[in-house]
This record gives sequence, C-alpha cells and structure tokens, in this order.
Amino acid sequence: MAEDLQLKLIFVYEEHLQDLDINSSTTVKELKRIVKEQHWPANSVIDAEKLDRVRLFAGGRELGKTPADDSKSVNDAKIVVPGQEGCRAPVHVMGVIKKDGEATSERDVTEKSQGCVCVLL
Repeated sequence: MAEDLQLKLIFVYEEHLQDLDINSSTTVKELKRIVKEQHWPANSVIDAEKLDRVRLFAGGRELGKTPADDSKSVNDAKIVVPGQEGCRAPVHVMGVIKKDGEATSERDVTEKSQGCVCVLL
C-alpha cells in the first residue's frame, strides 16, 4: 500500500519554499511535472513558460537524472525523510531554461537573485 510522502520544495534562486504531499508511488517524472505546472513560484526569476525541464535534488543526489530514473517511483528513489514527526523531506528544485533566443541566460538569473537562499537543516 502506497503512502503519502511529505516534501519541502526549496527553489534555487528564490526565497520561496512550498510544502507538497504526494503519493509515494508517483513517478519522479510526474513529480517534476507537478512541480513545474502547479508549484512553480508565480514571481520567480525564471518564468515557468521559459522552463525546459525541472531538476530535483534530495539527499545529495539528483532524482531522475536519466530517463530510466525518471520512471522510478519516488519511493524507489529513496528520498530521505527526517525522523522527527512533522518534518518534511527537503527537495531542492532547479529550473533549466530553454535554449531558444528569447530565454534568459543563467547568468541573468544569477544577477537577478537576491543573495544566498541556502537552507541549513
């Protein structure tokens, strides 16, 4: 029986955190789609329309780095959940910008960010 997994989405270049509860049987690819379409910050330095893809990092490694990994469930990806009750598993979210002429360069995004948004857990 699949259970819910509680995530804390930490967006790169943003001072924005979001909580997300998903079923542990959800694939990594589906999780990326949900983040991009439903949870991308409205006032982000990277517009959602300019995103090529979303990269997710948890426990010091990238989730869905290869197409085979993308098809795994988040349960199979072995996201580390803190042992304390009420704590959420931290997942860092990074948008990859489309490579067309209209997209903002990563350098422009870095210049727009407002200082360090590191989170120590």
